[in-house]
Amino acid sequence: MNIISPQNRKQVMEFLPCNKLTEFIQCFWYYDNQHQQLPEQLAADAGCDLSICITAQHGQLGYQAVLLGPRSRPMPVSRQESQRYFIGVRFWPGAINVFQQQLAGPQLLDQMIPATLIWHNIAQTLLEPLLAVGNHEQQLQMLESFFLRNFQPRHQQPEVLQNAIKLIRESAGTIKIQQVADDIAISRRQLERKFRSQIGLTPKQFGRITRIRQLMIDLRDTIKPNLLELTAKGKFSDQAHLTRECKALTGTTPQKLIKKIQATEILQYDHNTMMNSYDEQQTITHNKQQAKTPEPISSY
Repeated sequence: MNIISPQNRKQVMEFLPCNKLTEFIQCFWYYDNQHQQLPEQLAADAGCDLSICITAQHGQLGYQAVLLGPRSRPMPVSRQESQRYFIGVRFWPGAINVFQQQLAGPQLLDQMIPATLIWHNIAQTLLEPLLAVGNHEQQLQMLESFFLRNFQPRHQQPEVLQNAIKLIRESAGTIKIQQVADDIAISRRQLERKFRSQIGLTPKQFGRITRIRQLMIDLRDTIKPNLLELTAKGKFSDQAHLTRECKALTGTTPQKLIKKIQATEILQYDHNTMMNSYDEQQTITHNKQQAKTPEPISSY
């Protein structure tokens, strides 16, 4: 199954997880870096990402795997010539805790941590096996299987924090933090402690990031974005306020962000697409093993 083809627009593939993981994982993703440039910096984000880069040097495949913690500000990134493509997992805010208990929210904040420090067996059980297959949907399925094995639901967020997150997300980050605390019947100080311990961010930071992320969605989904309308929708005090928040949390102006977002095509697929491709590849692999023919590696 070969969905990706080199185009002028950067393409990112996103696959939804299975039902068991939908509360904790936003999506599995794939990004071909062979013909594209990485962004100069990643926008602020309340969730974590596991980013696995498949590299090629002197004819040898390798990998670089890091966990990107929640980001209170833009994070600089750089491109290396050896980087062929990236696959990864985007977690919902605070949800990383059901898959690892090595580091708490404050320890993850604004950090880029080698994945082997979080999951000590990840090299043998996931990263090295990934190099043996060339079908990207199958690789994403292997990622899902890894997190199903490491899933520990007893470590999920307290219900009161889940409710607070839901209120902030439903308001697209515009609700007052005191109103959130009142609605879930705890003090503002208690709410802040729970956010810091579980996510690493304060509720106010979480709300700001949620609002700017909604702005990015609106820019992506609108053919000709009107910043005045988006200023009102996001309840920014004025367009200058929107611009300041955009610069602080994405590292660029709204006008440049529009160009950047419109130059990226996000291809979204349901879980069955990933599973069907995996089943097809399993059948092909079985037949090739019977014929004693080695499985090829795709040339992305």
